[in-house]
Amino acid sequence: MKSLSIFAFLLFASLLYSQEKPFQAEIGLNHSWFIYKIDAVNNVKAEFKPQIILGLNYTFYTFDNFALKGGIKYHDLYRYINMEPYGYGNGALSTFDNYLLSVPIQINYNIKIINTSAIINIEPSYILKSKTKTPSFIVPMNFETKDVSNEMNRLQLAIGIGLEYDFNLYNQRFGIKSIYNYMMTNIPKKGVFTDATGAHSWAEFNTTELNLLLTYYF
Repeated sequence: MKSLSIFAFLLFASLLYSQEKPFQAEIGLNHSWFIYKIDAVNNVKAEFKPQIILGLNYTFYTFDNFALKGGIKYHDLYRYINMEPYGYGNGALSTFDNYLLSVPIQINYNIKIINTSAIINIEPSYILKSKTKTPSFIVPMNFETKDVSNEMNRLQLAIGIGLEYDFNLYNQRFGIKSIYNYMMTNIPKKGVFTDATGAHSWAEFNTTELNLLLTYYF
């Protein structure tokens, strides 16, 4: 048992301090666009407000200039509408958050002469929680926050493309990464739902997402 513990420690240390540095932590921002099937809804202007992303990747396999990575990522597909033009007070916002935990799988091709990798991203994900803050039908000029997670398709799938530029700073390896994702799955479920305000249904939409990330290899 002691020998096994020593072996596990040495294996972990060799991965952690190896020249290849297979782990990659990332932090950054994303902006998402909701694409509705009804043009009239798309014409309602949504504001720009990036949300934070946290992720961790691991390089499973490399061959020549190719690398296969997998990881985990937390992010928010978010939309908000400024309600001031509709008669609400200063700073009144209608919001829609979808918090996701994703498992990105990435195929990277490294163009070594410019230290840049082209990325193909396949990203299944699960919606942890969906919530809305919208004008109240009960109290005029007020807003209400609702958990609508059960009205969403919790399993999602995105495909994307991106680039990552690598650089060294103080003998540490960093990267700047950008990925554009297209969600293949509609976010809301079809059908009629009932809550305290009565029956309602969702206009169909899916999303796109642009990520900008700072990465650190270790």
